[in-house]
Amino acid sequence: MDVPRFSPTIALLTLARAVEVDAARILEPVGLSVRKLQLLQRLLSTPGATPGDLARTVGLTTEEVEPLLRAMVTTGLIKHARDGALSATNLGEQSVTRVDAALAELDARTFAGRAGLASELIDATQRPLGAPQD
Repeated sequence: MDVPRFSPTIALLTLARAVEVDAARILEPVGLSVRKLQLLQRLLSTPGATPGDLARTVGLTTEEVEPLLRAMVTTGLIKHARDGALSATNLGEQSVTRVDAALAELDARTFAGRAGLASELIDATQRPLGAPQD
């Protein structure tokens, strides 16, 4: 039997799982998940966005986004105007600031001496899987 091939996909999943646990410890105390954080960050950069606008920017359907947004309204992270526009509250802004600082520390620990890997991962998320590189 040949030696099994090393799979970078499995290596990435192993690293991701370890980091996912640490990220959850950062996000959960402020009522966020990865998806909620993405939505809140988009909302901070695009105040007045509608649920449909936000869904398109994070690659979800409006139906998938609406329960997440309702939960964030309930916890006071965002507010919903009568015209359907959404905006972050002060609590939402403070939560993102706090999470960003903690995630920066996690990034520094995770990618210490691996700046190239961090850059490659960011690049990989900016284009669809299987899309040709420039």
